[in-house]
Amino acid sequence: MANTITEAELAAIRLTDISIQTLPNGKDFLILICETKDDSNRLIDLINQNAFDLKISIEPDGDYALSIEFLESEYMMKLVTTRNEENYPPVKKLKNKQITFITTGVWTGKSAQGRLCEYHHQMLRLAEINIGESFSLAERVDFVTGDEGKRPSVVVLVYENWTHINQAEAMEAFNELALRSKGKPKLEIVPNGTIVSLKIWDILIDLEVKINGLKYEPVQLAEFLKVTDPQHSFAFAIGFPPQGDGHTALAATKQGPQFVTIYGYLHKAS
Repeated sequence: MANTITEAELAAIRLTDISIQTLPNGKDFLILICETKDDSNRLIDLINQNAFDLKISIEPDGDYALSIEFLESEYMMKLVTTRNEENYPPVKKLKNKQITFITTGVWTGKSAQGRLCEYHHQMLRLAEINIGESFSLAERVDFVTGDEGKRPSVVVLVYENWTHINQAEAMEAFNELALRSKGKPKLEIVPNGTIVSLKIWDILIDLEVKINGLKYEPVQLAEFLKVTDPQHSFAFAIGFPPQGDGHTALAATKQGPQFVTIYGYLHKAS
């Protein structure tokens, strides 16, 4: 439920500048620079607790302007920056909708490379998550053959650790896939030498997730295909490398399901 936003509350937050930076995973994010840490803290709380739209416009002189329009309020915040495509080329990423996350921060000083800032590590997503892109960052895919009548076969995207899962946004992607898998999705398996491409699709609900260039074990895939009937259902999950018992460890979450059910597969031999 949205908080009640007042005009005085917004006016008291001194928004002064922007900075565009890149995370280690290659995702670009926008920092709304405030005059003080208190302003930054109040603004991150507002955009975290209230639905908003971020709109970008370009002034007649070429400088970029940002408008934060709170959807359940009559009020908004607008910042006309001194940034343009000549003096700050990264602003083109705003126009091209390349910015993935937004947060707030403050300037803290200068260095030989430019101005330094401190920003909140709590970030809000601006762009819709790309499920296939997140899944393609997995270290490999394991095809785990099930036991007849005991446990189903499982296709597991294997990530190095929780840090790798978080950087790839794999858990968010997995939960989004689970929400969208309301029909009977199938898995397409296309091996090509030492890598394999996957596609999860369902024409009835317009679902198509492409996962490209994953490492895999051909012998493991061959056993999976031998034992798992193409028309039978099996599980899809994300996880970690095998532990002491030699089994791939699954990544469980309280915020979403541990498995997505796949209703058969299509194998395209290379």
